[in-house]
Amino acid sequence: MQKFKKRGKQTFKLFWSVQGIRSKIVALVFIIGTIFLFPFRQRFGMERYQKLRFLFIFAHVYIKNEDGTFYCRRRTDDFGLVSIFHEQSLRKFFVLEQGIFLDVGAHIGKYTVMIGNQIKGKGKVIAIEPDPENFAVLLKNIHLNSMENVFPLNLAAASEEGKRDFFVDSFNTGHNTFYGKGQRRFRKIEVACQRLDTILAAHGVFRIDLLKIDVEGAEEGVLEGLGSYLFQTKMIIYEDFTNRATSFLRARGFRIVATED
Repeated sequence: MQKFKKRGKQTFKLFWSVQGIRSKIVALVFIIGTIFLFPFRQRFGMERYQKLRFLFIFAHVYIKNEDGTFYCRRRTDDFGLVSIFHEQSLRKFFVLEQGIFLDVGAHIGKYTVMIGNQIKGKGKVIAIEPDPENFAVLLKNIHLNSMENVFPLNLAAASEEGKRDFFVDSFNTGHNTFYGKGQRRFRKIEVACQRLDTILAAHGVFRIDLLKIDVEGAEEGVLEGLGSYLFQTKMIIYEDFTNRATSFLRARGFRIVATED
């Protein structure tokens, strides 16, 4: 019962964060549609259930919450990802009063906007996102929040520079990867790759106060591309699909702490 009460409060708060009458109508349709589909989620399978849910986002939506203002695309999971309840247990780590935040796999800018608003003129954010469609929304969200301390780059961070095949998920815009070859749900594009040490040197950066890595399996390559900057990084928040990134960091003396998410 407590779980349902908590979820109800979250849904109510999410609804009121939506800006404008049109966006509120879309959000209400989404909430009603989710309630209707929920009893059938096991029958549909979770992946199909999630796809069906987001079909109820029939138009773009604007959300304003404590992190900032966000544009969310129709028929995508953007609406859920920018919610303050998504990856809620991680929020205590995303606190920075000043310094350098490096957002690798920035998607549409949830953490870019969050940290950019925290540090304002006391630092900078470098946001890296390879998918052109995600990147276009990232730019829009940076503009919506009037951010002059954010430097967005439409490329992939990797251990080697050059062009590389990249696979875009047909539904989940946050699951794009280098490793989708042969899977029907992905379409192939080509992206530019650059090492982080090259990027940071070009921006006159000498240290990293907070580094976020969310790159769907390519974590180790991102870390390798840091070069000597790895040892000038205060904190790294990363998702590890293969455990190779964790092994890489442990071998270099980093202390690893697992989080709920």
